[in-house]
Amino acid sequence: MPNALFPQLDSSTLSAAITPLWEAISLFSLDSVYPLHGNKAYKLAPNIRAAREQGFNQILTIGGAWSNHLWSTAHLASSAGMGGVVYVRGEPGHGLTPTMSDVERCGFDIEFLPRGEYRRKEEDSFLESLKARHPKAYWIPEGGSNEAGVAEAALIAHHVLAACPQVQHVVMAVGTGGTFAGLVRGLRGRAMAHGVCVTKDDSTGAKVRDWLGEGIGRDAWRLHGDYHWGGYAKCPKDLITFMQELEAQCGQLLEPIYVAKALWATKALQEAGEIAGQTVVVHTGGLQGRRGFKQLAPP
Repeated sequence: MPNALFPQLDSSTLSAAITPLWEAISLFSLDSVYPLHGNKAYKLAPNIRAAREQGFNQILTIGGAWSNHLWSTAHLASSAGMGGVVYVRGEPGHGLTPTMSDVERCGFDIEFLPRGEYRRKEEDSFLESLKARHPKAYWIPEGGSNEAGVAEAALIAHHVLAACPQVQHVVMAVGTGGTFAGLVRGLRGRAMAHGVCVTKDDSTGAKVRDWLGEGIGRDAWRLHGDYHWGGYAKCPKDLITFMQELEAQCGQLLEPIYVAKALWATKALQEAGEIAGQTVVVHTGGLQGRRGFKQLAPP
């Protein structure tokens, strides 16, 4: 993905992104590849390039108050000389989270959406109304999950394979599904792709299938829906404790909403015999979101 936003990678960078965890299980940190932005770098870079090539100087997108997507969009767009507008789930009277304060400092305007409206975020009529309010802004969907983002996310697979050529299973947390679809595309059956769903969204599998099309069969990937811990952003004490113990073991910060759930699931699947052989869990980044958890926020 070498371009104006990101440098060319070398083999030493990719090798340094691998950290052994348990027997036959390693962690591949995308933050080690593209610091601060992790998987968002892959999905947002082509969208920001497209916006610039089409003459836009503003970005329009949507997300939550602690959203890694909004945080990375604002920072990466700002570095490309662009501003924009973000629509955020919530009420304005609650003030700005540290994440949204960062977004605002990057030159983005913040508009709040009541939760009822936010639930309509995938309805065509609702999206068209948002775009109509900002005709000079380039639209990026939540998570950066569109065809451009999915296509570039396939590079994650190439980076994992370059760092760990003998890998047999690659595990990744799944939110909107775009990064995972890209991973599956890039692996093309050279390793089994496992997606750990962090939401209760029953449509995730259908979205992934739509992005994959007819060329990749279901024997190349699996979704695991039993490890969301109650739903998106639900991180009970046991999960946080597991994550903190693992941080002490491996010497790097982890992330609770996505990465910790993927790691817990990987260990459980290995113990159940559903995963055997060399396995890589993808650390998708998002460490800025730790500020939303009092027990994880820096002093």
